[in-house]
Amino acid sequence: MGVPISTYLCAEIAVIAVWLFASLAIIAVVTITMTTRSRAGRGRLLLATVLRAGLVLAIATPLAGSLCGGAEQEQVAVAIDRSDSIQLSARIVDRDWAEQETQTGGAVAAFGFGGSSTNLPAAIAAGSAAAGSGQLLLIADGAYDQGDLESAIAGAVSAGTRLITRSSARVGEADSAVLRVSARSQVAAGRPMAIGAEIYSPSPRRARVQIWLGERLAGSGEVELAAGVSAFTVRAEAPMTVGAVVVAAEMLDPRSQSLANDVINKVVEVIEPPPVVVVGEAPALTAALTRQGVTVDQITARQLPANAEELATNAGLILADIPADALSLDQIAALEAAVTDHGLGLAVIGGPNSYAAGEYQDSPLDRLLPVSSDPLRDQESAQIALLLLLDRSTS
Repeated sequence: MGVPISTYLCAEIAVIAVWLFASLAIIAVVTITMTTRSRAGRGRLLLATVLRAGLVLAIATPLAGSLCGGAEQEQVAVAIDRSDSIQLSARIVDRDWAEQETQTGGAVAAFGFGGSSTNLPAAIAAGSAAAGSGQLLLIADGAYDQGDLESAIAGAVSAGTRLITRSSARVGEADSAVLRVSARSQVAAGRPMAIGAEIYSPSPRRARVQIWLGERLAGSGEVELAAGVSAFTVRAEAPMTVGAVVVAAEMLDPRSQSLANDVINKVVEVIEPPPVVVVGEAPALTAALTRQGVTVDQITARQLPANAEELATNAGLILADIPADALSLDQIAALEAAVTDHGLGLAVIGGPNSYAAGEYQDSPLDRLLPVSSDPLRDQESAQIALLLLLDRSTS
């Protein structure tokens, strides 16, 4: 920001007016003294000279006044982005630059905006109100998460504000950042879950990574970050409370310059744990599972769904001494698809009505088991030899 040209014109006109007035006065005195002998004549000439000098001064004064009076400096407002997306060192550079630009005088309104969230449109509206028909110098990185930017710019233009933008400074190397936190979008209450974080670093360094489940620290550790992207994974137990929980990955890096890059969140839905379905009668097993906090649904063979997707929503399925002919071909096909395609856990409890006694052999159900239900399979016929020895001695 420099001194307006009208200021220079104002000073020049004032100097010219003073020299004209002084020169006319000197010329008048010399002329009157050399050419006029009488006192009356000298008086008339002196009066005429004064009137002429006054006329020149009267013309010069309004001209200088119009220029000097119109030399009011333009109103300037400076808005500086202080949000977390700006490097800490860059904020200092932006502040010093703004101070240097606004030290040359004039009416200046300077303010910062932003923090954990940034309302860039609100900053433009406030700067326009302060600058009026002057200029608004906006120093920002362009990132914002609140407000209507187009409306704010349109409002500033209609107010006559000249908007001048400058990108926030960047200092030193690129900043490290947590890129992503990974976890299943749904997890059963109290069940184990894996949580991972991907972290970018511009150079090899050591940092501490913490994984949070709500307000509970689920895991942490010192990580040797390589140049590029590094991974960090922990296993934790899902909260027992059903509902939404925030999973956060946090990096503690003393060389980090932007706090906004150091934490990233993801919302995970904690749901009721799916039940274990017991098909048939197994009171001792059901009681043992219930004591361990497992939800058990006990049904008959006829109630078993014939849909693989529906079966796969359960935590597991137990056939408690169920014969093969108690299940339809559609039920067995759905069970086979749920186990092989969807990963449903299947357990079969033996008894007088299962395995070979339940005619599992050569059925689709037999293919799902790690053992064979055919008692004759893989058995070799024994080769029996009979040798008779007769003692014919006289003893």
